[in-house]
Amino acid sequence: MNRIAGCVLLFLLVVGLSGCGDIRRPENRPEIGLPGSERTVVKVDSRKEWVPTSVWVQAGDRVAFHASGIWIDAFIPCHADGYPAPWLYNWNRPPRIPDNGRYFRLMGRIVPDGLQPREDDPAETFVIGNESERTADHAGRLFVFANDREGYYWNNFGSVTLTIEKVSGQQ
Repeated sequence: MNRIAGCVLLFLLVVGLSGCGDIRRPENRPEIGLPGSERTVVKVDSRKEWVPTSVWVQAGDRVAFHASGIWIDAFIPCHADGYPAPWLYNWNRPPRIPDNGRYFRLMGRIVPDGLQPREDDPAETFVIGNESERTADHAGRLFVFANDREGYYWNNFGSVTLTIEKVSGQQ
């Protein structure tokens, strides 16, 4: 067992030093995450603050989203459009990204370097919900998440299935 662990450690060290596993380097990322009319399907776990996708977009790409399924915030079941929760806003308990009185809506963010964000940025985050389209303002990797209150992902259950399709842009 120790030889296997040593081999794995050596492999990870070589990959790390060579940079071939670093997605920040342009030569290591796909040019376009959704060539042609291919679709990508992602399971969005409600307990994860950031769910990385394999989707990379270029500025100007138009992307369509369709989510299905039910997830649960504490004891409240809902779909990807979330639920109205004005009482939580009134009690000064908004979700991570203020969303017109809604909680638990499916959100997205395109991150230029492709690395998981360290903090929220409401200006860069957009609503996906059950169904939407978006034109990418800049190139990057798509991350998605259930818009819950920071620190309260532990009481979530289930996931929604998100289908992502590039409808126009660079081919």
